[in-house]
Order: sequence, then structure tokens, then C-alpha cells
Amino acid sequence: MFIKVDRSKFLDNYIYNYKFDLGEVLRIFAITPFAFVGFDNIPQICKEFDFGAKKASIIAVLSVSIGSLIYSILNLTTALVYSPEEAVALDWALGTGVLETIGKFGFLLLVIALSAAVTSGINGFMISTSKLMGSIANHHIIPKKYAYINKNGVFQNAILFATTISLIAPWFGREVILWIVDMSSLGAAIAYFYVCFIAIKLGNTIFRKILSILGMLASILTVSLLLIPSSPAALGKESLIALILWIVLGIIFYIKVVSSSKIQASKNNV
Repeated sequence: MFIKVDRSKFLDNYIYNYKFDLGEVLRIFAITPFAFVGFDNIPQICKEFDFGAKKASIIAVLSVSIGSLIYSILNLTTALVYSPEEAVALDWALGTGVLETIGKFGFLLLVIALSAAVTSGINGFMISTSKLMGSIANHHIIPKKYAYINKNGVFQNAILFATTISLIAPWFGREVILWIVDMSSLGAAIAYFYVCFIAIKLGNTIFRKILSILGMLASILTVSLLLIPSSPAALGKESLIALILWIVLGIIFYIKVVSSSKIQASKNNV
């Protein structure tokens, strides 16, 4: 793409006439917590692959860095062909640009590469989701059947449940999925804040404590961007409705867990 296109158009559109827009940057920053959820499977599988926290941290940082590099390359590839206005007008600017510039073979390579990326991303989310469901099932928050582990060491029922929900979601359309993504970013940011808060107490070096504080500040910034109405990344009405429903569901589960714990405690006392 870099060899074939007229690179002067890229310079005109994105270098010489570029105007920095902080609002656009903040809109992307606000949804990054959702994108990081898939990487959570790295520390979760430490025990299965028998490597320690240091190695897991290195793998996580490398994974995030490579992922960021790939996203940047895809954006640059699109920018080589189209101006911002032209790209917005297309359903898939990257695919259209590759098809028009390189042809069907280049487009096929792009589809194969993106299919591999999407598949590995889904795999990461499934690992994280199933392990999370298995954990909260063991704490009696959801039915115990989701803690079932098959002979391959997989939370089988949790995987089946997550897969079923995932297959239903796309039928609601791209917009609905984006509402869920925005809402999930808020939940992920709150979770990251909590983890960083605990990490401050557990951190045994100044460096780790500083990183934890920075993580808390980033989480606070993300939550603020999503919830403050005047923010360029503020959640839309639909995302807020979904968030309220999600909170209500969480309260119901919490009450259920507290009730179950009290009943279990009573039985133990008897």
C-alpha cells in the first residue's frame, strides 16, 4: 500500500493540514478499558502454563504493545488512501482501500489476517469469561453448574453460556453492540481502579506503588469521561439505560448471594 499509493495525499490530509482534536483522542481513550479485558486471560492462565507473575507481566506488556502497533498500522493503511471525510463515508474504509489499491489478492490477505486477529480475540475473551464465571459460581453468586470443569480443564457450561449469548448479540446490530462496549468500558474501568487500589497495599516497591497510583488515576479519568455529561466521550442515553439495567441485575445477584450466605451460615450453626 505504501509503495502503490500517492503519499502526497497522506501528507496533505494528516501532516500539513492536520488539526489536533483532544475530544477525538479522549473518545478513544474512554473505551480502552474494554479493549484491555481480553488481555486479562494472561494472568488467569499463569498456573496452567506454569510461569510466574514476572513472565506474565512481560507477556501482557508485549501483547498490548503488539496489539497497539497492529491497530496503528491498520489506521495508517487506511489513511494512505482516504481523507477523514472519505473514510467516514465508507462502510469499511480499510477493506475498500486495499481492494482498490492492491486488488483481490491483497484483500484476501487482509481478510485472513483480520480473521486470525478476531478469532484470537474471541478466544481470549472466552477464556477470561469462563474463568470468571467459574470463580463466581464457586462463590455461589451464579448457579454451581457453571463451575463444572471437564476433563480438558475447561469450564464447559460457562463456555457454552458465553457462546450462546455471544451468538445472540450480533443480531441486534452494530449500534447495540457499541452501546454495550461503552457500558462495559465503565465497568472495566471501575474494576481496574479496585485492582490498582489493592495493588498499592500489596506492592512491595515504590515503583509498583507508583504504577498502581497511575492506574487508579487513569481509571478515574476514564470513569469521568464516560459519566460527565459535558465530556466528549459521555455515555449516550441507550448506554446509560443498559448500565442501569446492569446495575439492577447486579443488586439482585448481590441480594441473592447475601441471602444464600446467611442460609448457609444458619445451616452450619445448626
